[in-house]
Amino acid sequence: MAQKHFSFDNDESSTSRRSSSPKRQTKVNQSKFTFTEGEKRRVNRRPVHKKSKGKFNLKKWQIALIVLAVLAIGGGTLLFVAGRDDGPVYGDRCKGILSLSTSVLRETETEMKNKHSSIENINISIQCKELRFDIKFASGTRAATAEKIVKEAVKLVDQKAGKNSYSGSSYSELFNYSNKVRQFEAYIYMTCDGNSDFPIYGTKLAGKDSFSFTYASIKDESTYKKAKK
Repeated sequence: MAQKHFSFDNDESSTSRRSSSPKRQTKVNQSKFTFTEGEKRRVNRRPVHKKSKGKFNLKKWQIALIVLAVLAIGGGTLLFVAGRDDGPVYGDRCKGILSLSTSVLRETETEMKNKHSSIENINISIQCKELRFDIKFASGTRAATAEKIVKEAVKLVDQKAGKNSYSGSSYSELFNYSNKVRQFEAYIYMTCDGNSDFPIYGTKLAGKDSFSFTYASIKDESTYKKAKK
């Protein structure tokens, strides 16, 4: 029986080859990967998203509404204040003024118009310490007649008001002083068509019985020049 001879050379060589192979693989697995400077910069340059702050943008129509609202509030406040006699429009000027009913003014208007046919229209109003007389006369009315009529109207208001008399004056406290407080002054504006003397402006100051009138036509040139200086 023939004997088989086994040779271990090939096995040893294959074994040695197999055993040497993992060593090379280990070296490959153990190799380190490093980034170049350029790659590092590219990595570091990743975009960073900043949180944008919320912005509140007003539209044009919204701005217009806000402006209109402010104007409306301001205008309403001004009208309210202007309508009050003790507001900043007059300050403290109206403090201590005697009361004067509007019925007195309406009665005076009616009585004067019924009495004088030359009066086309008459309106008497109060603004703080000012008692205003606006009279429209019929065409052809003379300036002297108009002055006489308006003085009568002022006197009638004083009588109908029924205030205490004032020493040394033909008018009551209404047109003088009361409790050391200066009272009403009469401001007059008279018009008449077809007369060059009109409009005529007149005043009666508190504490004085006299009236002062200024015509549209200049009658005294020297007085006019003095007033202009």
